[in-house]
Amino acid sequence: MAGDTTFRFARAVGLAVLCLAAASGVRAAGSGPDPAVVDFGVSDVRADGSGRLDFQIACRVENRGDAPFASTRRGQGIALYEIRHGESEGHRLRYRRFSDLDAGEELKLHKWIKDWAVDEAFPSSFECKLIYDVEKRSDQDSRNDDADLTNNRMVVRGIDILKRLKDRQPAAE
Repeated sequence: MAGDTTFRFARAVGLAVLCLAAASGVRAAGSGPDPAVVDFGVSDVRADGSGRLDFQIACRVENRGDAPFASTRRGQGIALYEIRHGESEGHRLRYRRFSDLDAGEELKLHKWIKDWAVDEAFPSSFECKLIYDVEKRSDQDSRNDDADLTNNRMVVRGIDILKRLKDRQPAAE
């Protein structure tokens, strides 16, 4: 009898949570379009011996939702930033607008970084993020809403780039 009461209580709580989510406009994960930053990394790291590096940063975005993302080309984009130590705003390196993105479809954005100063104490980091015009959430068009705003950004820390370079160097004899 006690187990039956516990089950009914758990079911009632679950139903209440679902009703609150539906009333607030929050969608279940995977419900609707969900453009997401799914991969961001550094490749082809090269040191020139003068304390500077060349490398490529690459970001991959995928619609992980169960519906196509449909919008105008001006409403959103993918941005790459360099975030220098001690600065609150990143410096935009590259920006790519996009409009439609079918479920499962991917977009890529990359940039060669040349002459990146190796500052072992305070190296700058890099960020890839999705940017939306403020009107997107208030235009009442669910086709251009992002179902999960928590997966719209990734960062590659400068200290990790330096570590990768050190790992590739031969050990001193």
